[in-house]
This record gives sequence, structure tokens and C-alpha cells, in this order.
Amino acid sequence: MELQFDEHGLLTPKEIIELSLVDFEHIFVKERKGKIHRQQIFEQYLKHNQQIEKEIGNILFQFVNGSFTTLKIKPNDIDVVSFIDYRVFRKSEDKISPLMEN
Repeated sequence: MELQFDEHGLLTPKEIIELSLVDFEHIFVKERKGKIHRQQIFEQYLKHNQQIEKEIGNILFQFVNGSFTTLKIKPNDIDVVSFIDYRVFRKSEDKISPLMEN
């Protein structure tokens, strides 16, 4: 999948774009400058997702945004909102706060 970026390095058009994890990695890690830096951030993202799924339950879907989803060479992090079943959330509220600090 080929995405379009504007003159500021931001995705265009500004709308929700559905990507597989493989496409996400390919587009925002493998095709970008600063691959080593981006790969390190991406690996932390994967570990974070694994920890959520281990401690809390399956992630239904995610919104991913921030400088990682731009052409910025050295983004600081990946901004993520993870959606999980509310019943799972209720049972695991005490485990969620530590995960949000990562």
C-alpha cells in the first residue's frame, strides 16, 4: 500500500487509514530514513501490545498517530489508543495503569 504525505510530512488525506501490522511496519519502519531508530520504537510498541494482551486481553483495534506516522526521521514515540472489550477492562482495571506509563 502506498500512502501520500504532504509537504510537511503528514499523511494526507486526514482520515482513518486501515493497515495491517505488516504494512504498518513496512511503511513506517522499513521505507523510512532513520530505520534503526524507528525499528527500536516499533519493537517497544510490539512489546507493549504483547504485555497488554498478556495482562489484560485481546486488543480489538488501535488508533496509531503522532510523529511516528509522519516522515519525521527521529520520532520520539508512537501515540496509541488501544480498544479492548469493556468487560475485560472492568476485570483488569488495576493492571491497566502501569501499562499506560510505558
